Amino acid sequence: NAGGDSVASSSASATPLPPIPSAPTNLIATAGDAKVTLSWNAVSGATSYKVYRGATLVTTQASTSYVDTGLTNGTAYSYTVKATNLGGDSSASSIATATPVAAVTKLNAPTGLTANTATSLNTGAFRLSWSAVTGATSYTVYKNGTLLGTTSSTTYTPASTPAGSKNSYTVMATNATPAANSDQSAAISSGVYQGTAVNDQLGRTSYGQIQVSIIVTGTTITGCWATYPTNSDSGPINANAIPKLCTSTLSVQPKSSNATTAIASVSGASATSPAFKTSLANALSQAGL
Repeated sequence: NAGGDSVASSSASATPLPPIPSAPTNLIATAGDAKVTLSWNAVSGATSYKVYRGATLVTTQASTSYVDTGLTNGTAYSYTVKATNLGGDSSASSIATATPVAAVTKLNAPTGLTANTATSLNTGAFRLSWSAVTGATSYTVYKNGTLLGTTSSTTYTPASTPAGSKNSYTVMATNATPAANSDQSAAISSGVYQGTAVNDQLGRTSYGQIQVSIIVTGTTITGCWATYPTNSDSGPINANAIPKLCTSTLSVQPKSSNATTAIASVSGASATSPAFKTSLANALSQAGL
């Protein structure tokens, strides 16, 4: 006042507070086995983050990810995150929810996939087969990468395949848990080749006309059968010789047009054998063997 200044007061100091940060964005909750993994975008000006499970604060940390463990599988958990600094806490992020699930062990992929003779090949049918997979309740079969069908057994007979066509096949093991589905098996390339129906060596149609079909997997004959192609043919004639001739075919594995001479004659099949070999030679030629 007019008399002068007082002595100074005691000192006081203050540090300006930073602005309160904005709420975290892009909060993602990913379920695991008895755990949930959280991640979110960093917030400018934040020095730490508070993670809430429901209304419960579970951690305060500087990083932008967190793994919440010890949870109960099958129970849904909801999370929010707040960014914080000396100025205070942000508003809560949007809610992210996840339900922990028990870990699933994938089934082994089927092995031993091969194509063999079905009951009859007169329509180009053949049977795929493979080894059973522990834990599998069904199998899905694929042709050229497209789903062909499903079976509970370890065999599958595809629909008729045009003679001379070769396709790729794979199998996948499955059960009631889709996440446990196996990888697809190793692929096999298999096709059906049918020889032209021919008469026996005496030119008889009603006693000897026969058509041979073979299955070729890669470059190996894996299946063989023969049929009498018309109803007028006498099917029972030399019918017992067909399995023997096919067994001989599989054993010899012809690799050239004259290899059919190595197929053994079958007792009582004097009429069937020559017709069988002629039709087989035609099928081998189609297969490029």
